[in-house]
Parts: sequence; structure tokens; C-alpha cells
Amino acid sequence: MKALLITISVVLAAAFAFWREGIAELDDVGHFEWAVFTRAFLCGLVMVWIYLLPALLAEQRRHRNLVAILLLNLFLGWTFLGWVGALIWSIYRERS
Repeated sequence: MKALLITISVVLAAAFAFWREGIAELDDVGHFEWAVFTRAFLCGLVMVWIYLLPALLAEQRRHRNLVAILLLNLFLGWTFLGWVGALIWSIYRERS
């Protein structure tokens, strides 16, 4: 599951960087600006990690409802209310 979350993070961050800066954007001399792309990629990666924080916490805590939390986070996390719900659910300690 951790490998899946890492893969999703990297792919979404790369997509954000390509969308934000444009792959064909060149400097005045005609060279690709790697510094701009790298900054956009790192910002995208941080944003994806923050977005997936509930799923990452649930995976870290070995929550028994990890898949449900991940799905809630992926499909309703953009509403903020869904993200907060997934975050609360991921840190909720189950009674034994």
C-alpha cells in the first residue's frame, strides 16, 4: 500500500509540474528551465502529500479501514469536509 501511495504522489506531482510550468517553456536562450520545473515538482509533491495525509496516517497506524479511508480521501478529499472526515477517521483509535 505504501508503494501505491508513493507512486500516486510522484505521478500527481509530475503532472502538476508539467501543467504548471509547461514542458515546452524555454528560457530566453532556448533551454528548458530545470530549476522552475524542479520547484513546481517539489511544490506539487508537498501538496499531494498533504492531500493524502489521512491515508498516510491510516497506513502508518495500520488502521483496519485503510482502503475505505483512502477511497474517501481520494474521492471526497477535495471538498475539505471529506478531507477532515478522513483525517479524523484515520487518527480515531478503535476500541479493542
